[in-house]
Amino acid sequence: MARRNDSTPVVEFAENLESVFERGAGWVGAHPQQVLIGIGAVLLVAAGVGALGSLQERRAHAAEAEVAGVYDAYLAAMGASPGAREVPEPANPEVGRKTRAEFAAKLLVATSAHDASAAAVVGRLQAATLLETNGDADGAFQARELAAKHAPRGSGVAAIALTRYGVALEAKGNLAEAAKAFADAGEIDSPGRALALADAARCEAQLGNRARALELFARAEKLGGEAIPVYVRQRLVELRVGSPSPPK
Repeated sequence: MARRNDSTPVVEFAENLESVFERGAGWVGAHPQQVLIGIGAVLLVAAGVGALGSLQERRAHAAEAEVAGVYDAYLAAMGASPGAREVPEPANPEVGRKTRAEFAAKLLVATSAHDASAAAVVGRLQAATLLETNGDADGAFQARELAAKHAPRGSGVAAIALTRYGVALEAKGNLAEAAKAFADAGEIDSPGRALALADAARCEAQLGNRARALELFARAEKLGGEAIPVYVRQRLVELRVGSPSPPK
């Protein structure tokens, strides 16, 4: 009986592989210049990617330093320590108003030099708060609009900016745009995602867009129903079952 040689495929594979390497080595030996050019190109691409990442990191740090520096100067002017969450009001209200107006303007100038950065979003939202405290509703709205429209796409700060912008739009009575801003925030993976979708659903419900409101509400529930305020949940549940809201 002939003996079956089970090792034949393995031997053939090894021989073929060896032949491939031999041919490759031969080509490399015959074309040294092309090989060096290829290696150089790979190294240049790797160096370019590394340099781009380093440049972006330096720009981000520069933006953070400049915007934080302006806000720290505001805190010092108001008599607060760096990083303070509570800012004391000067004895003279006019001094406080002028200081807020001055540093809101400085924040907006600083952020304009670092557009589409996380630091710019933070600075513009800070400026909006200062302007709102001064009673400048239009200025605060514009700062929040800038923050939302120029935030880094898909980032956590973009979700915050879009939510703040949604609140500002709703306060102006622009429910359609507010719903869009909330919904856009709800597309970003962030801790406030469920709440943003629920707010979008609430605005759509007020506009009479029942199907869209229920779609957004269902998505919000799946992400985390406990994050939805009771009054919002109640209104949307009533919409789902088709019963009218109780009279206030």
